[in-house]
Amino acid sequence: MQESPLTIILTIKGRTPFTLRWMRYMNDMKCSHRILIADGGNDKEIENRLKEYKNYPDLSYEYIRYPYDADFERYYDKLLDVVNRVQTPYVLFADNDDFFILDKIPSYLDFLEANSDYDSCGGSHGTLEILSDSGDTVNTDKGKGYFISEYCNIPRTIALESPMDRVCYFFEHADVDDLWMNWYFIFRSSVIIDAYNTLKVLRFKEIVGFEIYVLVCSLLSGKCKGYDELFYIRQRGASQLTGSINTDFNLVERFIKNNVFDDLIVSLEYLPVKLTESEKDTFYRSMASWFALHAANLYVSIHKYNYLKKLYRRVVKGNYYLTCYFRRLSMHASNIIRKNKFRYVQVPLLEKYILEENV
Repeated sequence: MQESPLTIILTIKGRTPFTLRWMRYMNDMKCSHRILIADGGNDKEIENRLKEYKNYPDLSYEYIRYPYDADFERYYDKLLDVVNRVQTPYVLFADNDDFFILDKIPSYLDFLEANSDYDSCGGSHGTLEILSDSGDTVNTDKGKGYFISEYCNIPRTIALESPMDRVCYFFEHADVDDLWMNWYFIFRSSVIIDAYNTLKVLRFKEIVGFEIYVLVCSLLSGKCKGYDELFYIRQRGASQLTGSINTDFNLVERFIKNNVFDDLIVSLEYLPVKLTESEKDTFYRSMASWFALHAANLYVSIHKYNYLKKLYRRVVKGNYYLTCYFRRLSMHASNIIRKNKFRYVQVPLLEKYILEENV
């Protein structure tokens, strides 16, 4: 069998049931791509299991144990090391609470091989909610039922000829079209490695600031191709990193508290393309417009839907079947006024891994 040109990087820290679920799924799917597992946790159970490579005979992976991710410094050290272990032309980032539809990958790799002016390629994403007996969304690896909504008909492709125009388009549409999820596209490794090597000289005080920097590097280097087909499914409420950093402050508050804007301003000196002073001003304006929109959406939504949330808790919450029906109904209602639509999708392939009765 020809060796795959893609490496998948899985970063983990604890949450053993999710990692075991991810590995079981990938092994059952006979994933043909090289996997690097970067473990910054302290769970000996998962370490011992993953070091026994015979437990996953249909996977080609390397398990790397790192010092405990006690802070961002250790976390960045782990990222910097594992990314520089990639020896394939393409790379894909994964979390242990997600699922990739693996049969989509060959066409994305073919596209990148045939189009050297594109730096990344991927598909649409679905949000997985695992439900308890009462219909609540739970932060567990399995439950009584599940609900997957796909954000469809989104113009994820960014094919403008000007590198700076691509960056401006991203900031303009990042929240509106959920372009943040392009993080889970396949990227050319060379660009990603160069971007991550910036961590040798600049440690971002906020992980989202670093992710913005990486995405900007990619868009300055090449175009982005997005297909309207389900490729990536992410479990809501299960992200360890997002959950831990959102405990006390939301993203807007963290950006201000940690002065992340200074990091991003400094990072412009390390971009793969040298920006003129005029282009830097354009970058500042574009980033400011995104930040203002994100803040407005965040704080308006806190108060706007309080009545509906209270009604939902009083009438629907606690009844599994009524909860599922209400979610579908509310999705159809919101689609009447939304430009970008949601659709309910069933993925029987996943039920083996997420339903209690099948595990």
